[in-house]
Amino acid sequence: MSSASVRLAGTVTDILTREKTEPQQNIVDALAILAGVAKPKHVRKEKTPDPRKAKRLAHNASTADLRAFVWERCGGKCEASGADLGSAWELHHCQGGPSRRREQRPGNVLALSWDMHRRVHRGDLDALRAIAKAGPLDAEARRAAEYRVEKAARIAGVPVRIEVKETANG
Repeated sequence: MSSASVRLAGTVTDILTREKTEPQQNIVDALAILAGVAKPKHVRKEKTPDPRKAKRLAHNASTADLRAFVWERCGGKCEASGADLGSAWELHHCQGGPSRRREQRPGNVLALSWDMHRRVHRGDLDALRAIAKAGPLDAEARRAAEYRVEKAARIAGVPVRIEVKETANG
């Protein structure tokens, strides 16, 4: 590694105002930063907080709490098929739509295996029936699930019959 010598001579005003070579400019910039007179050029200006980011972080925190609650409730089993969930499980919101999905409530979500969740969103009638029969749904979410079964059955041209499991809380 070779060392280069750069000489700056003169008064501070003279050094700051005259034309400099790139190595000389780098030294002047570094000294100005060390003296607290200038900020490094690569430092970004502080951004104002984004309210959407704060809302997203709060939503993620509530989702984490809801996932923990649902995991305890389901005991590691898919609430539609009864299969072991493992680490690849997903929350399924029975009432769809972005505004309702943000209303995170335990009676609106089920713990589903990845495969069951994929089948539900593809409109698989058997998967939709399993969702409608799942126990821990509240009345509003159950109506939404039953409506989806009826709609899928009409499309498939098959009769609809849903037998709902009764739970301890109604």
